[in-house]
Amino acid sequence: MDKVAYGINVQYDYYIGIAYAFPAAALPGTEITLTAEAYDEDYLKESYHFKEWQVISGNVTINENKFTMPAENVTIKAVFEENPTPPKPYSFAADTDLKAVWERRSSGGSGGRPTTKPGTSTETKPSTGGNKEITAANIGTVFADVQNNAWYSETKFAPNEEITREQLAAILYRYAQFKGQDVSAKGDLSSFADGAKASGWATEAMQWAVGAGLLNGNEQGKLVPTAGATRAEVAMILMRFMQA
Repeated sequence: MDKVAYGINVQYDYYIGIAYAFPAAALPGTEITLTAEAYDEDYLKESYHFKEWQVISGNVTINENKFTMPAENVTIKAVFEENPTPPKPYSFAADTDLKAVWERRSSGGSGGRPTTKPGTSTETKPSTGGNKEITAANIGTVFADVQNNAWYSETKFAPNEEITREQLAAILYRYAQFKGQDVSAKGDLSSFADGAKASGWATEAMQWAVGAGLLNGNEQGKLVPTAGATRAEVAMILMRFMQA
């Protein structure tokens, strides 16, 4: 019987991780166990993980980090691979689309600023500078195919009205669509005592908001879609939206 012990040379990038064989030398027929592990990502600029073993020399087949020692020296290499870059958490400051809308200036004015009443949330009131007013007279007909008696043709801009829960749902729903996010969640509005009171134009957005966990019912099991959203409710809904 061959009594010669052969060696195992393990190559690896020691800047990224560590790899070794046990035992490091053995008689033919001995089972060899391989170990490879990337360093903790706190020590690296980017994190890595072990990918695979490569046989450089020696007649061996590695299976589940083990192989049988042949009657010759063996050289193997531990290959590490960089982890995919994880998605960055949502940041309003980094969201150029939303930030641009928020900071957009009106012509000749000083820019929009959010105006809120205590305990309520209102839409942004654009500062128009001077005595300029947004009226049907100075806007004119914007769309040729909009009839004057259509419900959406009203000229009231209502910058200081409280935003309702269904309006907020619609805004976030359309923004999520614009950003290419998954809006397939669909909650059952009939599970709420007043679910049928959601406006027709907001029903789809409300279903999404409920299904995505952004909106819940109150203590009475009501959704109150047309009620004004308080500052606390808006903060909670936005937080859930950013974490979704």
